[in-house]
Amino acid sequence: MLFALQQRDAASRKLDPRATRSIVSRVVNLPSLVLAPPGSVSPNMFGRTTSVIAHFHEMLRHLRLAFDHFNGIDPTERIVWDLSALGIGSATGIRARRNAGTADFAEIQQPWLQAVVMQWARSSNPTGSKLATRISACMVASKVLTLRPGGGMEPSELGFADMTAVVAAFRILLRKDGNPYSEKRRHTALSSFWQVLDFGRLAGMLDTLPALFGRHPEHRIALPEINEDEIGKAVPETVIAQLDRSQETLGDGTFNGSMTAEDVKEMCRTLYALMRDTGRRPNEIVSLKMGCLEKVDGHYNLIWDNNKGKRLRRRLPIDIESAGIIQKWQATRASLDGFAHGDGYLFPAATERKETAHLGSDFLSRMLRSWVDTLPHLDSETPGPDGGALPFERPLIFPYAFRFAFAQRCADAGIPLDILREFMDHKDPKTTLGYYKVSLNRKRAAVELVRKHAVDRGGRPAPMPSMAAYERSSVAAPFGGCAEPSNVKAGGKACPLRFRCAGCDFYRPDPSYLPVIEDHIRTLKAERETAEALDAAAWVTGNMNDEIDAYKRVAANMKRKMEELTADERAEIEEASKILRKTRAANGRTLFPLTVVQPNGETL
Repeated sequence: MLFALQQRDAASRKLDPRATRSIVSRVVNLPSLVLAPPGSVSPNMFGRTTSVIAHFHEMLRHLRLAFDHFNGIDPTERIVWDLSALGIGSATGIRARRNAGTADFAEIQQPWLQAVVMQWARSSNPTGSKLATRISACMVASKVLTLRPGGGMEPSELGFADMTAVVAAFRILLRKDGNPYSEKRRHTALSSFWQVLDFGRLAGMLDTLPALFGRHPEHRIALPEINEDEIGKAVPETVIAQLDRSQETLGDGTFNGSMTAEDVKEMCRTLYALMRDTGRRPNEIVSLKMGCLEKVDGHYNLIWDNNKGKRLRRRLPIDIESAGIIQKWQATRASLDGFAHGDGYLFPAATERKETAHLGSDFLSRMLRSWVDTLPHLDSETPGPDGGALPFERPLIFPYAFRFAFAQRCADAGIPLDILREFMDHKDPKTTLGYYKVSLNRKRAAVELVRKHAVDRGGRPAPMPSMAAYERSSVAAPFGGCAEPSNVKAGGKACPLRFRCAGCDFYRPDPSYLPVIEDHIRTLKAERETAEALDAAAWVTGNMNDEIDAYKRVAANMKRKMEELTADERAEIEEASKILRKTRAANGRTLFPLTVVQPNGETL
């Protein structure tokens, strides 16, 4: 007992005098704990007192492990392994392993298969979850082989038909509740079995196993093509706003090793802000380094690793508020004790027995699920029969949904396709293009609404007479529609005023162009500052000032017109404007059709 208590204390575990006294009072008459006859030492001795049972389990584990070591017995030679005693941790646990997990190889009936998987486990030092996956896969194969002629006992007698039967079992693999596993889970299980066979062949343990009992193209379980950036699963902005207002309960009941409850809550709030504001994949968030912030010319970048694409140290511009949240957690993280195993990572794992030194991406899923499920209500954007909002379906809130929301938010703001592709770090632009897809019906409805709110350069209403007229004019100029006949006929390449739109009576902007107009005003101001720094002639800067003032009047007049509308009308126009901006962004921004003239007279 004294030795067991010393081992528990060395592991920095709590010593409970009351539980210890209870154990001593019940085992005092036993001559030995490790040599006691089977059945004489059982948790049933302690009733239902969980703390006493937990203490006894751990003490007995320490004693048996030390006794085996004293007798020169390798614990991995036993048919049932004690994962905690062997230091095999869980890849998914958020606390350090407390209870004795086990790995039971007994249900693998074929001695040759049992020996191979045990040798693989000894050699590769796997995590608990990976070991469980391999054992489970071998158990499936073992049950099938047991029903085959010879029971699969002699590896040299196995062939193609036997592997076909094994693969058939994996194809219909069911959960304990009778529901089928996903294609990915079945594919992973079959691959795990094949990997055990591959190891056995490389280790020289399966020299008599025929090649026909192995991988073959006909024996694969095809995976469905999954688009991780599937459009349509974004968390609506109205729901995100409700979540933002409920952050005081985020992290309640969540643990991470020896962190205090307050530190865990701050960590959870930081993780949520990163999901919401950066659109990074779950694994990219939890694997952020302590030095993930970079400040260049007063602007912050998030430095992150695209582990999926093997593109490291990528940079994403973030706002000051997001940077402040990260900096606050960095200070807290630096003061944490007991997380030396996670040095260098912003979000350390609970224990050194984790597969990685940082949190697993599954932590985000559990954190969100436990938080969202406890919120009293979450309203959707869909009205119910009584006119009130219907409840939002909470299973639709998951880590990847915030990535979708980030991308959709950028697309709705009219951010060009190439820039959003860089933000999302998509290899294929077609993936990014999906966020800009607008159905023909939605585009037609948006045009029908926005065309009625077109104005001229003076802010007077100048609605387009038809959808066709709007479509024809909207492609003619970068900063709004153009109704000048010769320019429209030339496809926007024959502007008589050289695209000084704000000074032209044929200029027809509408609310969907407000962001690009404001962006152009900022560009003109920068050019004016450059001209002033070069001490340009007064007429140059004067023309620039006049053009800036003209665009300012256009923007101010449209904003004033919008403010005169009701809240519902403004919301409809803003939504329609988002649709049209997405369409333009997908088609590429309209550029000035300038012709460059070379000194030799040639044109480019």
